[in-house]
Amino acid sequence: YWYNQNEKIMTGTMSNDKLNNGNNQIYISLPGDTDASYDRILLDYININYWRKCIAHEDMLEFNKPTSYSPGLMQFEINEFTTSDIDVYKLGISKFENLSIESGLPEGGAPYVLTFQDQVLDNNTKYLAVSNSQKLVPKEVLPDYPSNIRTPGEQADYIVISKREFLEEDIFYDFAAHWYDEKGLVVKTVSTEAIYDEFNHGLRSDQAIKDFISYAYNNWQEPAPRYVLLLGDACYDERPISPSKKYSIVPSHMSWSYHVGATVDDNWFVSIVGDDELPDLAIGRIPIWETEQILPIFAKTIQYNTQPNFNDNWRNHLMLIAGGSGTFEDQSQRLNEKYIPKNYRVSRIYAQADHDDPYWGSTTNIKDYIDDGTALMQFMGHGGGQIWSDLNLMNLGDISTLFNDNYPIISSLTCYTSNFEYPGTSCLGEAFVLEAGKGAIGFFGGAGKGFLDQDEYLGAYFLQSIFTFGERNIATICNIAKTEYALKYPWDSAHLVFLRSFNYMGDPAIDIVLPTQELATTLDSYQLVKGDTVSIFIDNESSSLNRVSYYITDEEDLIRNPYKPDELIQVELNNIERKSYTPAGYNYIIDTLESAAEFTRIVRTYGYDSYSDYVGHTEFSVGKAAIFHMKPIPEIPAIGDSVYISAKVYNKAGIDSVKCVWWKSSSPQTQYSVLMQEDSGDTLGYKTIEPIGVFDTEKTIEYYIETHASDGEITQSEESSFEVSGPDIDVETFALDFSSTGISFDVGLFNVGKLSTPPTKIILLNGSTIIDSLTTPQLGSLEKRSVTFTCELAPAEYTLTVHANPDTSYLELSYYNNVFTKTFTLNTFTVPDNAALSHPSLDSNFVASFPSGTVSQDELFYINPSTLDTMTLLPDVEPITLLSEALMCYEITSFDSTCLTQDKKFKKDISLVFNYSRTDTATQNLAQQGNFKIYRWNDDLKCWFMIGGDTNLGDKNVSYSYISTPGLYGLFNN
Repeated sequence: YWYNQNEKIMTGTMSNDKLNNGNNQIYISLPGDTDASYDRILLDYININYWRKCIAHEDMLEFNKPTSYSPGLMQFEINEFTTSDIDVYKLGISKFENLSIESGLPEGGAPYVLTFQDQVLDNNTKYLAVSNSQKLVPKEVLPDYPSNIRTPGEQADYIVISKREFLEEDIFYDFAAHWYDEKGLVVKTVSTEAIYDEFNHGLRSDQAIKDFISYAYNNWQEPAPRYVLLLGDACYDERPISPSKKYSIVPSHMSWSYHVGATVDDNWFVSIVGDDELPDLAIGRIPIWETEQILPIFAKTIQYNTQPNFNDNWRNHLMLIAGGSGTFEDQSQRLNEKYIPKNYRVSRIYAQADHDDPYWGSTTNIKDYIDDGTALMQFMGHGGGQIWSDLNLMNLGDISTLFNDNYPIISSLTCYTSNFEYPGTSCLGEAFVLEAGKGAIGFFGGAGKGFLDQDEYLGAYFLQSIFTFGERNIATICNIAKTEYALKYPWDSAHLVFLRSFNYMGDPAIDIVLPTQELATTLDSYQLVKGDTVSIFIDNESSSLNRVSYYITDEEDLIRNPYKPDELIQVELNNIERKSYTPAGYNYIIDTLESAAEFTRIVRTYGYDSYSDYVGHTEFSVGKAAIFHMKPIPEIPAIGDSVYISAKVYNKAGIDSVKCVWWKSSSPQTQYSVLMQEDSGDTLGYKTIEPIGVFDTEKTIEYYIETHASDGEITQSEESSFEVSGPDIDVETFALDFSSTGISFDVGLFNVGKLSTPPTKIILLNGSTIIDSLTTPQLGSLEKRSVTFTCELAPAEYTLTVHANPDTSYLELSYYNNVFTKTFTLNTFTVPDNAALSHPSLDSNFVASFPSGTVSQDELFYINPSTLDTMTLLPDVEPITLLSEALMCYEITSFDSTCLTQDKKFKKDISLVFNYSRTDTATQNLAQQGNFKIYRWNDDLKCWFMIGGDTNLGDKNVSYSYISTPGLYGLFNN
């Protein structure tokens, strides 16, 4: 049954006589009903495997020998050709001569009967009989350019994937040189044509692109690729005859997402480690479709990195936009208060606020802020592919009217604004990124539906990654936000929507340009009265400042309108004082029009020298003590840390005492108080006399500072909060690997915590005995890494355990995921060059026999058992219970493939024996029928093919002496 949107794959059997020769009709019946308003079933495909006669259809037939026949000389007879002009091909090998083609009628003419003979070795041999009129003519013949992308010796930090025509442009030399100079990145361009040739037989395929990225990540030289740029648009219509074909440059992958269904999913390309859908590389797409678009797009990247334009005061300016109900305004404000430091100027546009609200704004206001310069924009609210907000707040046409030469990063937490599946510029993300010389440098948004509550959490992880944990690479920030949500809320369908449909458009190597250092900002007094003049001193110890700017706002980031003194407005660029630097400071007169007796003002500063920019802030109070710069020590507390609280405190009347009141956000009713004392290194600084706590689990702590003055006045600060987090190493995968050097165990590690791990000890145990150990370097937050244990173990079945951080040398959020236990069957053996050898599986179900001369020198082989997946069997094939009373199959191959022939076969045929159950009555009865056969798995076709076999009822086994190919073998009843 179905509930909500789900994919179902149904399998079953039916009698062959239910099928008609010619057309057949299939009906889908929905016998049940739900309380939904409607049921909708969309049929994707139907595969039917059936027996058919050797009759040509439209003068063509592809066929192979009946699987029930043993290999040998066979005669084929194909009927019902309408012409005698027929050829037969052994696919991939040869074309037949000397065919017998005769009329099926005494008087001659159609239909014709084709007859030929051939020595058939196995079921993999396929034939095609076809008339000349039915032969397809190649549409075009293209040159096959040599490629080295399958060479393990390659190395790149940054891979650009596009069609060959685009990659031949000269600008790529400048682009690669720029990134090498900027971040030391080795850039490699790879054409889609080369990828299709090397990974999909020349056929266009999104899977081929993913396979290439996975291959490069796992096989190229270290350091592995970090960034992938898909340079080219994509279109949902992938048909070769599509009128939109010119836009299908680099295909995307279509994944299911909640409510919408198929959505474009670039995340899929870089989800290559483990079985999860989490991204493992930073990926971006620049959806161009014409050669002329390349130069201006790359020019934006180079300008963004090399022209800081400090004097424009844009790198410390952020925008929060809410389109829709007041809910979105509340969400934006919560994110602002919790994650954005007070150093930054934050402009807010609330599209549906009252027009006299200072935060109300329209399209004109957004464009003005962008033109003046802003580093980061985040939109929350209703939206569509080509629009923000129900009020047409921003649409495609607006972007071309911008005049900005400083490019923002945009986070668009709404519906469809990154849905690039339609031809040309079809969504806001494409328009912002593709606009030459203006627009945005990067755009993060959804190709599917947004969510009211979950979008806020995604936005929180996005901002937290930047401002709390200091990540600057924007594509990585997008990955972190999606991954954090998926790990925190794995049961919520939104996590799959975020992973699959929230795409980043832009250069994935771009780091968001924010001021690099703190700017020292001090005052001559921090407690004043109305009309006082306060002196502001701006300094930078490490270098001389060229110019500085400053402005003073209330706690809501508002200033008094210089033209309407009774009105409060947001800070515009022209309200900011921009001065040449002087150590003498700058004066500001306290507002005398403020009606409140007590209030706080925030002083924000910005300065720059020839190379860097700096940002800072401080606060002063009128009519009350000043309490500001509250923070935990360390600033990013980890579990196990002794956490102190510090703050700056000033009161003209003198201070009797200062205390910190704190509580866990999960239990606000239980509050704790810790006294604070003066910090000897800071004239205004106070610090708790002891840690407020040592926390062993992840939690949010809230607190405020309270001062008691000499005159009895009590002042309480605003509430603040911080998160206690930590590393959390997860042993994600534990697998046996066979390579030319022998057996090894690959262990996949994943730090699912928010903080880096120290170097981590990993041990491999057999029971309680340590077999091997190693130490892996620091693992960053949400970073994955593979480590390998190489050890020699005698053939046997082992239950092995891998344990990360076994001595708990550092604290983690959780320890339950540090251990992975798995049972392995190890069965390696040496085949000599000058003698025959028979070797059994450990369970005695299977025996492989090698004649003398199978190898030229002693070679190491292995038998690897697998539990049989019965879903892979065709309807007319059933599994056989083996000697151990289990359904098993067995892989037999060499460690070193060079001991095989050029076409990857044994130098001499080997023999296989399967021992079937001695006790199972049903198996004994089936054996009497003589239909037990050995099959080999074809991984390309995902199907079992019969090889042959002779049943020995006395020994209760099936043997076959003409095994030419290494692979996976099973015993079935046909």
